Amino acid sequence: MHAIITALTFFPLKKSNTISAATDSTAANISLTLSGSLAFNYGWQESALNLLFAGAILFTASDLVLSGTYFGTGHERPIDFVLNYFTYYPAQFLIATALMFV
Repeated sequence: MHAIITALTFFPLKKSNTISAATDSTAANISLTLSGSLAFNYGWQESALNLLFAGAILFTASDLVLSGTYFGTGHERPIDFVLNYFTYYPAQFLIATALMFV
């Protein structure tokens, strides 16, 4: 399972002429891999790790949308900005909430 989580975090979801989504945020990928591996290792029983993993997924999604907005084609679509806000702020909330359970 650790290998699957690691592979999914570095899998290129989008590829355009100017940017590859797999290289947009190394820190988010490392966070997603680490939190997913730790949550799996503890059998999904630690609520702090589960919240951190969910926040890392949303944060990575936010980075992917943001990279497409800044570097992709058709970057003036309002749905991209809305999607970025609906992934970024819940991600920050989940990551911050995870600290309450530590």
